[in-house]
Amino acid sequence: MSLSFLFYLSVAGVAGVISRYFLTASLDKLFLANWLGTAIINMVGSLLAGALFALAEQKNMISQENLAILLIGFCGGFTTYSAYSLQSFQLIQQGLLGQALINLIILPLAGLLYVFIGYYSVRFFL
Repeated sequence: MSLSFLFYLSVAGVAGVISRYFLTASLDKLFLANWLGTAIINMVGSLLAGALFALAEQKNMISQENLAILLIGFCGGFTTYSAYSLQSFQLIQQGLLGQALINLIILPLAGLLYVFIGYYSVRFFL
């Protein structure tokens, strides 16, 4: 792993974060709902991740290094939901349906549970 790879990965991550911030703020104002902007960003990020993955896997139009920069960097900064969706797709594509179901059903519920635990731990102990 070269320093130039890490540099481009970082730049892509920052670009994703900045894009998410401004797009979410704009969409939330447009739709007057603070969750809808996030939902749209997550869907767009998932669409982009799928398209980038196909361009690399099926069309050989993106190198593995550039794919990592775009998926981990930009899409990772834009939304972690895109990585979650792409990994679920890959598990299904590989025939690992049990693991895909765990990833799709159990992990989001566990994540929500941990949000509650973190929230109420702070409220209770601090």
